[in-house]
Amino acid sequence: MEKTLFCELNNKVSSLFEAEPAVVHVDCSSVIILGDLHGNLEALDFILEKGEELNCKKYIFLGDYFDRGDHSIELLCYLFKLKINQPDDFILLRGNHETAGTNAFYGLYDDLDKDDELFSLVNRTFEKMPIAAVLNGNVFCVHGGISEPVTLDLIEKEDYYPYLWNDPQEENGLKESLHRSCAQVFGPDICEEFLKLNRLDMMIRAHSELEDGYKWWFDGKLLSLFSTPEYCGSDNEGAFAFIEHDECKMPDVELNTFVFGRSKRSIDGSYSLLKAIRHNSEIFEFYDSETGCTISMLFRFFKVNNILVISYNHGDESPLCEGAVIADEYIFTEPNAVDKFILECRSIETLDDLYPLLAKHSLEWKRLLDVDEEDLLCKKSFKELNEKVSSLFERESAVLQIEERSSTMIVGDLHGNFEALAFILKAWEENNRPTLIFLGDFVDGEDCSIEILQCLFQLKIELPGWVFLLRGTHETAVTNRLSGLYDDLDEDDEMFALVNSTFKKMPIAAVLNEKFFCVHGGIGHPVTLDLIEKEHCHPYLWNDPQEDGRLKESPQRWGAELFGPDVCEEFLRLNGLEMIIRARSELEEGYKWWFNEKLLSLFSTPGYCGSDSKGAFALIEDAEWKPVNDALKIFVFGNPMVENMVRHESLDFSTFQITNVENPYSLIEVVGYDSEIFEFDDYDHGISIHFYREMNEILVKSENYGYEDPRLEGAEIVNRYTFTEPHIIDRLITECESIETSDDMYALLKKHPHVKKQILMDV
Repeated sequence: MEKTLFCELNNKVSSLFEAEPAVVHVDCSSVIILGDLHGNLEALDFILEKGEELNCKKYIFLGDYFDRGDHSIELLCYLFKLKINQPDDFILLRGNHETAGTNAFYGLYDDLDKDDELFSLVNRTFEKMPIAAVLNGNVFCVHGGISEPVTLDLIEKEDYYPYLWNDPQEENGLKESLHRSCAQVFGPDICEEFLKLNRLDMMIRAHSELEDGYKWWFDGKLLSLFSTPEYCGSDNEGAFAFIEHDECKMPDVELNTFVFGRSKRSIDGSYSLLKAIRHNSEIFEFYDSETGCTISMLFRFFKVNNILVISYNHGDESPLCEGAVIADEYIFTEPNAVDKFILECRSIETLDDLYPLLAKHSLEWKRLLDVDEEDLLCKKSFKELNEKVSSLFERESAVLQIEERSSTMIVGDLHGNFEALAFILKAWEENNRPTLIFLGDFVDGEDCSIEILQCLFQLKIELPGWVFLLRGTHETAVTNRLSGLYDDLDEDDEMFALVNSTFKKMPIAAVLNEKFFCVHGGIGHPVTLDLIEKEHCHPYLWNDPQEDGRLKESPQRWGAELFGPDVCEEFLRLNGLEMIIRARSELEEGYKWWFNEKLLSLFSTPGYCGSDSKGAFALIEDAEWKPVNDALKIFVFGNPMVENMVRHESLDFSTFQITNVENPYSLIEVVGYDSEIFEFDDYDHGISIHFYREMNEILVKSENYGYEDPRLEGAEIVNRYTFTEPHIIDRLITECESIETSDDMYALLKKHPHVKKQILMDV
């Protein structure tokens, strides 16, 4: 749309929202309630079409209309026009993506072509939207959830946060969320008290992606909806609720949930209705002492004529089986069989009673879930690994001091790319296993996040004084829940919470040889190193460099800042450092120099997310006596050969050898700042002279071979000679060709005025 038309549409709907209270009261005979849409225009069209078939005129939208979808602006304009034309029939509530802090980061700002004026205009409109709706005096509709129970009249548009961000949990109480930064989770007691305080019967909310598009909580007191099938490429279904009001019925009996998505039977691949569920399923449970399992039977769970049988193993017979789950669906082919089966189930006491009873009926069987002992053993092994490395991280400070390292390898973002890690570890072996510093973002992006964590955690456990893992942005729950790790952990809330608890204990930065500041993101206002804390890690994980001076808000990353060369220079000066090495940003060449080579950015994942970028890592040698640029080499690798690629099959953690791998990467180039060198032997010493034109100085390194005294073998002395006459280095290079002994060298040095300083004495 043209900018002027969008502004007109926005201004009209803004005045409508402004006239609505924070909590809108809706009374109607029928209504459709929708969850998150996230720019999915096809889902909206499907639901509106079903609304016409159901002869339903009113709709309540629970927020999150855009971001991550292909048609955010189109969907937003469509809803605004519906609201303008039928303001009482279309109730649009505010979601967490209707806040500038979220939509600047997740897509709307880009969809608006980064137009700051439009972005500010539409977010001012969102601030006027209602927060919640009460349907027919008994159903509370909201995007996220609730906090401490209050009466409805105390809910205000300005105090929106808990109603947009909070989530339900099975445990009682109100506590900090492990998955969303600054949000809370509320339990059934909080929900019950809120409903009782406001004389309500149930709550309907959105905010959470759900595999089936919907989920019931708190014994039917809360329904969660998600109306976007195939969200971000997943295979989830979408759902919406249809309520026909009858004063003689409770709301959960009035309510039908419609689940939709892409049916395999669909000819044109469009959305179709997959199932309609009336919330009246019944449950029968018993404990089978022979197997140590609790058996739960849910009647009419998906369809009118089916049951779901779930077996949960408590490990009473075999502790290794604890937590194993099997879920089977039985669909009766004879009509109205479930009511008869419910009566028959009253005689069931063991599994041996159940199966003969099922055999009496004509039915179809389908296994829905099978979590076996092998899955549980893998989970147990990963938990043990996680707990060991967690204790190591806990003992490490926020800023590590890594000193007296003659050789160190520094690695940028890996993002689940196991082949990249395999290539880097091979180079690590070839370079005699130097100290390893990983700059964070180990997970999300590629498909081997868990394997990378296993490998790096084991490396850290085996070599705690030589392998250092720093925290990155993707080692935060708010990021890795949305970007892949939660799915990679099979949406296991316990494991997700455990691994993110470990991430919180990781160090934030490392100082190498009192020269290099290693960090994932960047810096904020310059402070001394002792003021950096694990709890206040945001700028060190999120910030990026910029060519302009000073510190300013980042337009690309919500909540982050950009720092310029002046901020970098002040930070280095304040802490007596010489260079920053950071990761965080995808780079076409795998590396990038900033600020006259005071800052180096590394990215170690070639072909990230399908791009043709290269990967890079750095090797620092002899940094205790060489100038920083001379000590540093950058290894660039890539050239992925996707065809016939053999994935990794096993890791030998005792030797850190990765077997059965045909690595798709090769070394492209080594970028370094080697000085010109002149070398000669003087009896039992090896002498090397390193020439530096820009600094008008030389370094002279003497290494003892130990011929006269074997105890002195390997002893080194390094002296710096800074010359007072300008541009002398080229002449020195020519004159050094006549040197044969150290006496020749010292005679030559005496001819030129200089200042001598011993910078290394290692005997």
